[in-house]
Amino acid sequence: MALTIPNPTFATSGPTKTYQVLAPNELSGLEVAFIGRTTITLDGTLTTGTINYIDGTQAIFATGQSTAATVAPVSVVASIVGGTQQAATPITGISTGTPTTTGFPFYLSGAGTNANTLTIQFSVFRS
Repeated sequence: MALTIPNPTFATSGPTKTYQVLAPNELSGLEVAFIGRTTITLDGTLTTGTINYIDGTQAIFATGQSTAATVAPVSVVASIVGGTQQAATPITGISTGTPTTTGFPFYLSGAGTNANTLTIQFSVFRS
């Protein structure tokens, strides 16, 4: 069985197509992050999965117009911000693995209970 992970929704204007580039913040000189949220349906056994930024095939960052110029995000920060967990088996933490151009792996502190959900919020940074 696999965890049910729908494509995330994004705060403000999130990525919608391949090769989107974050614009620099003119006040700080730093790039902003894409901030997304998705709700995962737990299955009571699995503690890992992959959250795709868009659909699992499109890359969100590029260094130019060329399709050969995609770059993976530098980091992803994720946290649990809600859900329908049972008190007897709560998930207390989430960590992320190395991000790719299309998504990132995540690791939960436990498997939870069958059919409970976790709402995960994450920030994707290019630099």
